[in-house]
Amino acid sequence: MKRISEIAKVLIDDELDYLKLSNSLKDYKNLLFEISEIQLNHEEHRNNIYLDSGKAIATEWAIRCIDDIMRTKQFVKGVFEAVKDVQQIKGNDPVYILYAGTGPFATLALPLISLFDHTEIQFVFLEINPVSMAAVKKTINELEADTYIHSFHECDATKFDIPSDIEIDIVLTECLQCALAKEPQVSITFNLIKQLKKDVILIPEDISLYIGLSDTTKINHMSGSDSSEEINSHYTNSPAVYSLNKELVWNYRTNGPENGLSFEPVEVDFESIGRDHFNQVTINTEITVYKDNHIKYNESGLTIPNIILDIYDESPPKGIRTQYLVSNSPVLKTEFLN
Repeated sequence: MKRISEIAKVLIDDELDYLKLSNSLKDYKNLLFEISEIQLNHEEHRNNIYLDSGKAIATEWAIRCIDDIMRTKQFVKGVFEAVKDVQQIKGNDPVYILYAGTGPFATLALPLISLFDHTEIQFVFLEINPVSMAAVKKTINELEADTYIHSFHECDATKFDIPSDIEIDIVLTECLQCALAKEPQVSITFNLIKQLKKDVILIPEDISLYIGLSDTTKINHMSGSDSSEEINSHYTNSPAVYSLNKELVWNYRTNGPENGLSFEPVEVDFESIGRDHFNQVTINTEITVYKDNHIKYNESGLTIPNIILDIYDESPPKGIRTQYLVSNSPVLKTEFLN
């Protein structure tokens, strides 16, 4: 617990010291392996689970997410700040956090047990992978943190019915890749948020997808010392073509179809973006975790640009039609307009 406490302090610190953060996350990962006794050379740790709403990643790939420095810091810091905000409203009553997709370690939640007493926060853990569920239960037990857990549920979070005996204050789910592809983040968010009060806090608050036009020739010639502002000047985003947030869910309840999730197509005219030269078209992802905690363009594996077209000598297309599709392999479908 002392080691977790030291790690937590680094994760919630307003200062961003990459070396200190990297070392802390290495210690965090080693600690979690020690506690859980997981051995990654077992085949069972590499078995993804395929749903009609997307892929639930295997235990090993869930473990590796901790190596994504900005992802881990911004999510833990965001949840910490959200708890503090809810406490201002609830006073001495515990803050209930529903964590969907815990993986084997509940990586984004564990630091909080060193920052709050069990009378202040309570977790509802959802995890579909039985190997990961067994590991997260062992981790909690070894840390003697059972009093922090309201309940464990081995389930599909896209179909989970939230117990009526508790009022959830914060929903935390990170089941996504860049461009909201393949994993069921959208379906999980819709299923959980539609069951809850309108002022529930969703983490991440917003995931937005953009069509990006880039001049990779200039970007590739820039040195590692060049500022992010200079790099950003060589790519341009369209207005968001899809945004996943609480408002989308609530508007959909009023105006969307009754069966399934279906979203309208969005067209982007490249000339309207105002970029004179570009040789690459990408889907760019930006995430608002909570308030001022953001994961911006290319800062994380969650926000790396997803290349959909490299342009060489031919004339570039005039625009693109996009549509987010929910299926067993969710994707932002794209079609170029000439």
